[in-house]
Amino acid sequence: MASLTLASLTLDALAGEIERLRRMKDECGKLSRRNERRLKHGKSLLRKKLGAAVIYPEDKQHVPQAIYISLSFALKDIDHSLKNCPGCTHDGRLFGLFCDIFGFEVAEATVARYYYMADKHRKLGK
Repeated sequence: MASLTLASLTLDALAGEIERLRRMKDECGKLSRRNERRLKHGKSLLRKKLGAAVIYPEDKQHVPQAIYISLSFALKDIDHSLKNCPGCTHDGRLFGLFCDIFGFEVAEATVARYYYMADKHRKLGK
């Protein structure tokens, strides 16, 4: 596959090449610069071909335990803004996307507890 360009690959072949590079990275601990660029470019092409975000576990943004509460509250504020904005459809998927993008040191249920906490209880944190 090295002789083919990533752009010329079918969707299945592109996903297979990304998986091959990810597996190689897991086994060896790191990739050459060329293969790192190839992996990054492959993920970008896959995102464009699918027309959707593609987030692999290693791409998740790590959130330290010290700030997950404030991050949960901030996201809920964004959710409230979207809900109250005319023309925006509130579909309730923001928390799911939040958990897909970020990796937490605490359980997802703990993050959900603070995300769904009533505004009057925020100051108390209960």
